[in-house]
Amino acid sequence: MDASVQKALEVKAEKDGSCQKAVDIKPEQHLNKYTKYCPEAKAEILNIARTGRDWKMVARKFNVNVKTAYRWVSDDRTGISAKRGTWGGKRFEKVTQAHMLFLREQLSRNADLTLNRMTELLMSQFGIRVSPQTIKNRLDKWNYQCAMDHVDDSTIKATHTTLQSSVLSSQIVPSCRAE
Repeated sequence: MDASVQKALEVKAEKDGSCQKAVDIKPEQHLNKYTKYCPEAKAEILNIARTGRDWKMVARKFNVNVKTAYRWVSDDRTGISAKRGTWGGKRFEKVTQAHMLFLREQLSRNADLTLNRMTELLMSQFGIRVSPQTIKNRLDKWNYQCAMDHVDDSTIKATHTTLQSSVLSSQIVPSCRAE
């Protein structure tokens, strides 16, 4: 960025009083440029979004890119902004240790719990929605084994045949006798 462009940006920023600050990075160090926004702008956008008002208008007022503001608002709504860290590190876990201890306690009371029933318990107790596969993966880590109910095709056919014969015998068939 040459000196005239830098000077024009500084004059423009002073005129409109925005919190936006252009950061100049030397081309030999990095090829890209980025914009750093002041924390007051982010806080104001999030406060407006929490009250349900038009946060896009506030973002434009502070010269914040709308996509950047959208990401801030989205992260704030889902609660990820507090959990999001820098690159690397531990990933966000939906099912915590407390949830697994709860499931372990439920399994000690009733060992015949199904994975679907465990998902319902987590939803009713903690308000989190997880798939049965997630619970199975977590139980595998704790060396629990989930029994699968396998049904033979012959059992299904026998049940189907029995149901058909009972339905046929219960139907009243009109007689064709001549009187």
